[in-house]
Amino acid sequence: MGKRAGMFLAVGCLLAFVASGAAEVQSGEAVVSAMHARYEKSWYDAVTFTQKSTTYNADGTTKVETWYEAASLPGKLRIDYGQPSEGNGLVLADGNATSVQAGKESATRPLLNLLLVLGFDVYRQAPEITLGQLKHEGIDVTKFHEELWNGEPAYVVGADKGDLKSKQFWVEKKRLLFVRLLQPYQRDLSKTTDTRFVDYREAGKGMIAARVEVYRDEKMVFSEGYTEIKIDVKLDAGTFDPKQFNTTHWENSSPSSNSAHDDFAKYRAVEAYEVRPGILLMPRYSADGHVCEIGLATRHYSPELIRLDSQVSPDVVEQIFKELVPDDERGLRTAFDGLIMGRGKSITTNIDYEYVSVQIYSEVTSQPKKKPVVSDTIAAVIRWKNRECQKP
Repeated sequence: MGKRAGMFLAVGCLLAFVASGAAEVQSGEAVVSAMHARYEKSWYDAVTFTQKSTTYNADGTTKVETWYEAASLPGKLRIDYGQPSEGNGLVLADGNATSVQAGKESATRPLLNLLLVLGFDVYRQAPEITLGQLKHEGIDVTKFHEELWNGEPAYVVGADKGDLKSKQFWVEKKRLLFVRLLQPYQRDLSKTTDTRFVDYREAGKGMIAARVEVYRDEKMVFSEGYTEIKIDVKLDAGTFDPKQFNTTHWENSSPSSNSAHDDFAKYRAVEAYEVRPGILLMPRYSADGHVCEIGLATRHYSPELIRLDSQVSPDVVEQIFKELVPDDERGLRTAFDGLIMGRGKSITTNIDYEYVSVQIYSEVTSQPKKKPVVSDTIAAVIRWKNRECQKP
């Protein structure tokens, strides 16, 4: 009986070893299959958002535009350049890209958008389809290795270790999310376009990168920032028909939506994200598009709830700081770390590193015949020391 038990145990261990080995990702094909398997039952079918598009010119100037985008997964993407009423944009559908000017088709050409495939479609279509598309676009899925990307392990498909010239894509190992695409620059094949998906956040039970950065010769040349992100939006089929570009639009589902935007156009727009329930994150940017400052404060109003308190836990501030600023961006702690300064009814606590600092602002409240009481945090500001913010 003991020998049989030992034999069964050994067989069981062997089977477990084989099963675990089979589950390990050891190839490009396995990466794509793992990405699909992780999110196939939870990824959204459609998404819309407003996009801040910034072009960084060689002379140091920038051009900022507002685009409106809608995607139906897999395979369909529409971009409206400027106000939808102007009728300028691009439709990606059925393997083609159709340009539209003033509501009329101007040109159509075959195009497969790898960013759409790797950032979205891979989670909503069979792995075999994605692999076929990657091979068609010249990515050698038999080449595979692992790297570190922003401090996290990543899978690299399409290149051997040390090769940053071949067409390749990178996937964060932990969350199986696409983070990087390297491919030759079409206007000069000696150069490489490096596109990065950053600032991933939850979108329903799926994820979306709220910022995309494009580099060439290690310089940022273009960036996209997404706001007003909505998932599983009901999109009319005509949204992706170039012939119906002017007559079908997702924003037209609300008759007053465009006029409302016009009414508010005289006011200054503020970019904000709800980083925790009831806590707003408000970024500022340097001239090259990097985040240079982040404000954190309580959100008092939301459609679901009115919050009367104005406090944020210092522990939560520190959690958010660690999420937003990786260790390698902070440097070492300085002598000013932990410094507390008081002025009037405010107390400022400093978290200070070589390259970044956090100022936590608290209010001093007092009652008659009692000692002053320091309340929880009212607001906090994260600042990068080597980045100069653009003026508001």
